[in-house]
Amino acid sequence: MDSGLVDTRQQLIDQGVSASLADKFKSPESICDFVTQLLSGPYTFNETVDSTHINITVNLCAFLDKPVNDLKTLLPKFRWLNSNEWVTKTETSRYSWPNTPPLYSFSTYHDNTIVVIPASKIASTQPNTYGGTTYTLTTPFTYETSIDSNRTITPIKFIDDAGNDLDMQSLVDGKTFLPYFADYTFDGVFPNMTRQKWIDLIYQH
Repeated sequence: MDSGLVDTRQQLIDQGVSASLADKFKSPESICDFVTQLLSGPYTFNETVDSTHINITVNLCAFLDKPVNDLKTLLPKFRWLNSNEWVTKTETSRYSWPNTPPLYSFSTYHDNTIVVIPASKIASTQPNTYGGTTYTLTTPFTYETSIDSNRTITPIKFIDDAGNDLDMQSLVDGKTFLPYFADYTFDGVFPNMTRQKWIDLIYQH
């Protein structure tokens, strides 16, 4: 571990982390001390990384001392839709397998023939280690196929503090979007955090 951490401190500094935080990753002992510090009470990260200022206090003790009994209490506020209101979307995905020179070969397997190639396009054949055959082609080849349709079902809608529906897509396309939560500290793991503080932290420009 000592040898593996030789360059870690400088790499973190090169990525924009302060020297004081990078120092916590210079040895196994310093990492253990840092983890102990994180698990012992509130810790404030006050860093500027890639010109973005991050100031947030984390208190992992809140989670360790009082584990969450029901994760649903930490989810964004939402309402469950009636089945006739569910948003559905069906789409079929297509895949193409381009064969880029000089890789003019592809494989088939004894129980799964991928595609039929005209004999005039095959330069040579050779058994492969998987029990099938590798065909070397005379020219580059592209094969396209499609998979079964995927169906997306959305049975919920996010709501604000007043219970009004949020048009999430328009918010994402237009400006910032953050769901509404009952507790922005997430049961004390992020002390003193509010909705506006999360927006300020996440959407810095």
